[in-house]
Amino acid sequence: MTKTVHKYEVLNVKIDREKWSEIVNKIREKTNATILMVFDFGPWGDSPLALFSQKLTEEQQEKFLEEMYKAGKELGCIPVFPVHGGNIGPNAKKLAYGKYKFYDALAPEFNTYDKIKELIQRIRAETDITL
Repeated sequence: MTKTVHKYEVLNVKIDREKWSEIVNKIREKTNATILMVFDFGPWGDSPLALFSQKLTEEQQEKFLEEMYKAGKELGCIPVFPVHGGNIGPNAKKLAYGKYKFYDALAPEFNTYDKIKELIQRIRAETDITL
């Protein structure tokens, strides 16, 4: 089951653990499904991924990814980090490789791949999940 981070969480560079706890508890009342914490995206400029890519600095992006990791660990959710793909909005100014309106963690404009790799290695070390 997927649940997206909210745009206000992205802009505040902080996961709303109270809200997420409520969501997780409601889901757990009905099922024991794996809950994936994801970034929503689409052809609009205020999606969580668009805001993440356009409004946050590289340092804030890394901080938010770390925040997703910690919240996921506390709440029993698995964070899904944005590695490649996902529309970052029609008016995006920071473009992957200077020309593409999608997120790419390896692109110099975003450069979050090493942080994502570090967090995935931590998740793998702490769980029996094969990523």
